[in-house]
Parts: sequence; structure tokens; C-alpha cells
Amino acid sequence: MARMQADRPRPRRVLDHGRTTHHVRPRRLALLITLLATILLGACTSPAPPTGAPQQPETRTAATSEPPEPLEPGSTSRSVSVDGIDRTYRAYRPENLADPAPLILAYHGRGGDAAEMEASTGWDEQADRTGSVIVFPNGLGRSFNAGGCCGQAEGDDIDDVAAALAMIDDVSAAIPVDPDRVYATGFSNGGHMVYRLACETDRFAAIAPVSGARLGSCDDPHQTSLLHVHGLQDSSVPPDGESRPGGVVVPPLEETVADWLRALTCSTPTESTSDDGDVRRSDAGCADGRAVDLITLETFGHAWPRSGDGLDATEEIARFFAEHHR
Repeated sequence: MARMQADRPRPRRVLDHGRTTHHVRPRRLALLITLLATILLGACTSPAPPTGAPQQPETRTAATSEPPEPLEPGSTSRSVSVDGIDRTYRAYRPENLADPAPLILAYHGRGGDAAEMEASTGWDEQADRTGSVIVFPNGLGRSFNAGGCCGQAEGDDIDDVAAALAMIDDVSAAIPVDPDRVYATGFSNGGHMVYRLACETDRFAAIAPVSGARLGSCDDPHQTSLLHVHGLQDSSVPPDGESRPGGVVVPPLEETVADWLRALTCSTPTESTSDDGDVRRSDAGCADGRAVDLITLETFGHAWPRSGDGLDATEEIARFFAEHHR
């Protein structure tokens, strides 16, 4: 980019014509000559800018970024370019949009896609009630690189953290988004991904993985509140943890929650159980209004629970997000 420099006023040339003493002209002819000289000089030079007037830059740089694509009410498909790759996502904007609006990223599991996540979780209906914008990212090869998992995204070392931030910025350029109320939730591989977002960025007020795991270390979760939802009969992402080929370790769920409690300086959790004993809750208040909550379902497996399963995860997560800001 050319550097923009202030246009300094050019020094005015002093034209010293001297005094003519060799010839004496009639007074009228002298006046005519003076008038002609003044006209010619004015035609060949630019007037000096008035004192105090703003100066124009010598070099102008044309804007290269295009106006943001409008985000119309309803569900639309959008894309951003990250590392030369078009990253697609679906965005749902309710008719009654909060100003500024909360923004929620909702990640599908491995083998799924954004449209499936949108259709099966009920996030659009929640957005209508809260005035939030929901972003459903599409993973490359139907997968996200959550650090040690999963599929093509992990194999190709795709930067899904950068993609998430680019999607947030893309939506924020189109509508007013509240930067203190940006959240992320996801299922399975998508749940792994939201842990990575909280561990590597400071953009999220809260995250809510469902049947996911924190892969790799996370010494600083950037004071991000956590709600984790998990079925205790989940054999795909076992709550007791497991070791996988390639040296990938899925830590026990209790260990992950304990690490988060320490990192956010939380009080001792309050435990409660539903009347039928199937849904258990652990809620802990933390410093600066943060929270670390865990909900487990005794007889539930690897899926996103809805109301018919004894717990509507979408409603629980939406409530949790509404209670926390950055």
C-alpha cells in the first residue's frame, strides 16, 4: 500500500522583476502590461490553499474491500475465505433482531453438516425468542480440526479457529453484533471444537459442548463460562475418557470440568438430580460472574437431547448463554 502523505503547501515563489530604468513607458501602457502579466501568471499557477484548510493527500488508495453482504431475515448461506479456502456456513437471522445481537456458533458433529445441525437442534426457534443470530459452520470433509480430531480437517491441518473468527467478523460487518455476547456450542466433533475455541481465543463469553471432549491441554480458557451436556451411555465419546490411536487422549469428563473450575476460580458445585433420577446437575459460581455447569443424562447415549429425552439441550444452553456475557 502506498503511504499516504500530507500535501504540504508549496512555497510561493517571489517574482522579483526589479525596476526598469532603461526606458520610460507611458503610464497607461505600464498598467496594461501589469494586468496582462497578472492574468498569465494566474493561468499558469494553482492558488495556494487558504490558511487552516485541510490538505489533500498526494496519494489516494482506493478501497479494496467490498461492502458486506446483507444478512436478510431467515436462513441464508454465506462464505468467507480463510487461507485461500472458501469456508461456508449458514446463518439464521430472526425478524426481531436484538440491537446489538447475541451471536451463537453451532457446530455439527463429524459426518454432519450445517443444514442438518440447523434442522435438528431447534436453534432457529430459540433465535426467534431471543433476537440472536445463529451461525452454523460447515466443516471441511464434514469435520472440524479440534486438535487431534477429526477426519479431513485434522488431517489437512485446517485452521478452524481462524475460520470461526472470520465468520464472526463477517456477520458483525453486516449487522450490529454484541462482542460481549458471542457464544459457541457443538455436538461431538463440534463439541471438541468449541473447547478449542475457548482455549485458543478470548472472543467467547461461554461455550456449551454436547457429547464433546476437551482434547489437548488448556491452561487458560480465557475466563469462558462452561456448560457441558453429556449422556453417560455415550460410547463414541465415553465420559470416563479413553486413549485413541495416534496418541490422542480423551480425558475423563470429570477431569475436564475440574480443570475448568480451577481455572475460573469457582466455588464448590451444587449438585441436584431430577425426580426420576435420570438428569443430574452440577452448578458452580465462579469469579467475575462466570459459571461452570455440568448436566449428565443417566440413560442417554451419543446424541443431542431434545425435550422428549428428558432434557432439551438447546433450551438449557440458550438459558445459560443469556445469563453470561464477557
